[in-house]
Amino acid sequence: MQLIDTASDWDEVLKVPRAVVYKHSPLCGVSAMAIRQIKKFTETNPDVPVYMVDVIGQRDLSLQIAADLGIFHQSPQAIVLRNGEPRWHASHTAVNAAAIDRAVCIAGFDGDPSRIESECGPELPASSLPHLVIPRFAVYLALAGIVAMLLDGDQAVKVLLVGAAILVVGYLFKETKRRQFD
Repeated sequence: MQLIDTASDWDEVLKVPRAVVYKHSPLCGVSAMAIRQIKKFTETNPDVPVYMVDVIGQRDLSLQIAADLGIFHQSPQAIVLRNGEPRWHASHTAVNAAAIDRAVCIAGFDGDPSRIESECGPELPASSLPHLVIPRFAVYLALAGIVAMLLDGDQAVKVLLVGAAILVVGYLFKETKRRQFD
């Protein structure tokens, strides 16, 4: 795994025929789990270059990568590139060695599309993002409930409804920002 920390490093990555870019936060527990998956991928795929960006130390570069690729910035995030073009990306708990392995295989596959599954393996389950959102939703709703208890009748209902609406809109916004590339 090679650390990229300058715009010129990034320009060189875009010239590589096939690569994985991993955006890592050294302060994030989910990133700590994701980097283990990245290392597992590199052990089984030593021929595929993996480039890492520290999203805290190299914030501007991380945002530049997101802008250049047209992919919403997240961390942790893995992006599979083919000739500098994004072919697949995942974030948070969806960053796993098996998914990256399959995405790299598909990104390099030039044969008959009907043979992708036999060549690259079956499609993996969708991202586990809802598992991360539901507990957060419950916590926020509980906090809204506590605030509502401090208020009288009609205000309490309004606080709960507004809180629930904000959470649903936030969830839908996150879902629309997630894009998978063929």
